Amino acid sequence: MSVDKDSSHDAEPVCGNPVVALVVRARDGDERAWAALVERYAPLIWSLTFFAEHLQQFGRMELLV
Repeated sequence: MSVDKDSSHDAEPVCGNPVVALVVRARDGDERAWAALVERYAPLIWSLTFFAEHLQQFGRMELLV
């Protein structure tokens, strides 16, 4: 059984999940949906980059203690 790469584009989003709905809308070019995703997840992305930077700078064990 082969999977057509474009078939995922037609897949139904998880019902009732607003994040999935935003991702689908953003994928389809909705700039407001993209902005909503950025607003929602920007703090998480920044915290991950901050954590990763400090893991490199101070070493893993010092940060986790």
